[in-house]
Amino acid sequence: MLNKSIIIKADDYRYPSREERKKLYATEPQLANFGFPYASTLGTLLSNRNEVSTAHRQSNLFWWDNCLHNRIGSLWHAYINTLTHYERGIPEKEKEFDEHHYINRIQFDFYAETYYYFFSTVKDNIGQLLNVYFNIGLKENEVHFNSGFAGKLPSGDVRKVVKAFLKETQQTTNHRNSFTHRYPPNYPDNRDRFSETNGLLTFYSSSGEYVSTKMFRDNILSSQIALAKLLNQLKPLLIKLI
Repeated sequence: MLNKSIIIKADDYRYPSREERKKLYATEPQLANFGFPYASTLGTLLSNRNEVSTAHRQSNLFWWDNCLHNRIGSLWHAYINTLTHYERGIPEKEKEFDEHHYINRIQFDFYAETYYYFFSTVKDNIGQLLNVYFNIGLKENEVHFNSGFAGKLPSGDVRKVVKAFLKETQQTTNHRNSFTHRYPPNYPDNRDRFSETNGLLTFYSSSGEYVSTKMFRDNILSSQIALAKLLNQLKPLLIKLI
């Protein structure tokens, strides 16, 4: 294998400009937390002991919602940086790369992986909030925003929209799990394989498959749309304590 060196300088790393941000703002789905109000459990305890459990629930909803707000901000930051570097130009074939394309690919890969991380945290944060809202009773470390959790939600519109979201973002979940637990999906997979059956060895050469930057970009766009839809659909269904 040829050893090819690429020199990346400090000034090659550039944050999105105002113009690049404005271009993405125009098409970015709007994500917002639910807006649960603050409630003081201690204050309620001192004034009305009968309402302590409700205040405790409202207080937890407020703080989970505050956490969701911050995580949406981190997701947005990763989204803007990922798409900015994609728009700056990344050829799919390395032989078509010019010198400036390498920094775009390096930054795209970093922020894409960051995006999938924060997308997962936003999902689980919504799960924590729903766990409190519906008094499901799961411990914090038992909440995982998946089909099993959806089955514990009250039957009706909430369960329906959550299941639809999970189905729409299954590929996003697959990418996240690949980045976290498996061979990186953005690396050409050049590993060889073999199997043994009744003493007969079969060797498989690699095809170097990987997920292209365009496929990641398209999935990131669709996952943002699905997340915005989920939040917009859930908010009126959780209006009682807002």
